[in-house]
Amino acid sequence: MKEEEINYHSLSVSGVLKKLDSDKEGLSNEEAESRLLKYGRNELSENKKLGPLIIFLRQFNSFFVYILILAAIISFFVGHVVDFYVIVIVVIINTFIGFYQEYKAERAIDALKKIIVQYAKVYRNGVLEKIPAAELVPGDILFLEEGDRIPADARIVEMKNFSAIESSLTGESVPSVKNISVLKEDITLADRKNMVWMSTFVATGIAKAVVVATGDETAIGAIARDIKEIKTEKSHFQKKTDKLAMQMGIIAIAGSLLIFIIGFFFRGFKFSEILIFTIASLVAAIPEGLPAILIIVLAVGAFRMSKRKAIIRNLPASETLAVVNTIITDKTGTLTQNTMTVQKILLPGEKEIVVKGNGWEPRGEIFK
Repeated sequence: MKEEEINYHSLSVSGVLKKLDSDKEGLSNEEAESRLLKYGRNELSENKKLGPLIIFLRQFNSFFVYILILAAIISFFVGHVVDFYVIVIVVIINTFIGFYQEYKAERAIDALKKIIVQYAKVYRNGVLEKIPAAELVPGDILFLEEGDRIPADARIVEMKNFSAIESSLTGESVPSVKNISVLKEDITLADRKNMVWMSTFVATGIAKAVVVATGDETAIGAIARDIKEIKTEKSHFQKKTDKLAMQMGIIAIAGSLLIFIIGFFFRGFKFSEILIFTIASLVAAIPEGLPAILIIVLAVGAFRMSKRKAIIRNLPASETLAVVNTIITDKTGTLTQNTMTVQKILLPGEKEIVVKGNGWEPRGEIFK
């Protein structure tokens, strides 16, 4: 639910709590349920998912396929049944390979989302509880400690030696030291030292913070909305194949017309005979096996990348990577998300010690 924008960083702690009709003991379960219905779940909205039928039909959206379908129709009406069935089989194989790869990638991405279930420590009825982060609402009081991923935008109300890593929003990998002072209204997000932001991490200390925004209303949610508005352009591979298909189509049509003109006007063939020969030459000039070859090559590339733990949602993406000359990044935080993990420990006179664990989560095992 869209709320008017309020500069919570410019309000005192008591002012923020009053504005959100909350206190340091947290909300009651009944009030939290009521606000969840009002504000919605604390999740970033996603684009509408495409169903299997749409994904299947989208495989036909190719200039190559259009030419093949046209060739199949012409072959059928002129009695070239063998050519008709060959082209239809090629189109079907091409479509099913593309559909299988894209649908499998979508399912893999959905499976990854189900695995990642984020929790938040929150005060409800004055008691500290651990709840799914998606159930947070404005007015909830969060308890944050070192290593926690911050689950919503919040105003700090109490803290001790508290700092957060906000590289996902500001690009700055150095932890931002926090305070609870009242700040000016017209300052940038990075300078709002009394606030914490969804998707960032606690670097040091502990704090209590009151949730001021959830889901799409968070700072990271605004970025997600801007990203969705970016128009998707055709990949390098799609542009090249469309251009090739158009060139081949023009050459095939021009060649067939030339054959018809020479045969009918200069060689004196009967109209019915030269028409059949012209159509046959048009069909023969279109390489119906090319789309299948291209899709198989791309599928092999996607399969090889999946062996390296890289999920390819659209097959042409595997070819597009081949034309990348330079990858430009500003700092390691862009790539690592500042979640470095100890994997092995070497001690003098000791065998190699293997450490298990993941990122900022304070859980793991040590094997000697």
